[in-house]
Amino acid sequence: MKLTKEQSKMVIEYLSQKAAQEAPIADTDWAAWDKHLWMTCYEASLAIERKIDESFWAQLINAQLDAQTFDRDPAGYLFERGEEDNEHTNNYYHDVMKDLVSSSIDQAFQMSKAA
Repeated sequence: MKLTKEQSKMVIEYLSQKAAQEAPIADTDWAAWDKHLWMTCYEASLAIERKIDESFWAQLINAQLDAQTFDRDPAGYLFERGEEDNEHTNNYYHDVMKDLVSSSIDQAFQMSKAA
């Protein structure tokens, strides 16, 4: 059964969230990070039966990591960037994170190639 475009994007979103959550952030060995990106990109490519370009996958994982960091501690995220922790700024950054993740998912799918 071939996935529709929308189904493929949902799979990409789920697997990229999972990949970001499981990323070896504390590990300073870049080989571990590269292996994680390659393995998760390969898993996502198999799942949607399309070859996802690794550079677009890395961009998506970074967007997911940023969004997850913001979601866990919005005040800390804003403080690190020299921003005020208020409702307006919080909502602005939340919207930016959603847009970044969404556009990265779209780009990862659109730039993928049929298997």
